[in-house]
Amino acid sequence: MRHGIDVSYAQGDIDWAKAAADNRIDFAMIRATATYPHKNYSGVDQKWQRNIKEAVKTGLPLGVYHYSYALTVEDAKKEAEHFLNTIKGYKFEYPVVFDFEDPSQNALNSREAAEICLTWLETVQAAGYYAMLYSMADWFTHKLTDKRLQKYDRWVAHVNAPEPAVEGGIWQYTWTGRVNGIETLVDLNYAYKDYPSIIKAAGLNGFSKTAGNIIDTTDYKALYLEAKEKLERIGVIVNS
Repeated sequence: MRHGIDVSYAQGDIDWAKAAADNRIDFAMIRATATYPHKNYSGVDQKWQRNIKEAVKTGLPLGVYHYSYALTVEDAKKEAEHFLNTIKGYKFEYPVVFDFEDPSQNALNSREAAEICLTWLETVQAAGYYAMLYSMADWFTHKLTDKRLQKYDRWVAHVNAPEPAVEGGIWQYTWTGRVNGIETLVDLNYAYKDYPSIIKAAGLNGFSKTAGNIIDTTDYKALYLEAKEKLERIGVIVNS
């Protein structure tokens, strides 16, 4: 398990050298865009250019995300294209993420929400990126229930809980963290997968595919549960 932060304009001017040197931090997720250019909106996070340039200098493994205001499939397509244009030229060891949580989207039904998410995720994935969906545990449970979304990895926001209510590759467990180099509160996360190895071996997110790089994809949790069940059937109780 690896520890990370996610940041945007809300964290102000980050001292990335200090943040990267904090031994509690293994990766960072940076907001690149929000919506797309229209009605005097630039669609680019106010601190994106500074954050990405300074963070890259440190060598800290990075991922990137887009905050969506999309209410239609057409909006989602425009957001995806704008996002891809904004992040072009950079490499990311962690996923590129569709952040779907805005209050304006709460009125969407499950089918409408799924179509919007799929449009963005499929567009970004087709461009050669490891696309991931971020939302609140409650939305994953009650809104983002379309089975077509299950093929995409999840970044789950569920704070003040001993564990997330739904499974995902990354868990955002608090919005009130403290990290060296950041003067404001910051979100903290756990990553449960070795994303740098997975992404580099697959040749995604700007990396060239690495020949002969073998990833251990064994589902150890499933093997454990299977063995536990067999033992319990013959009267051996296994403590979890």
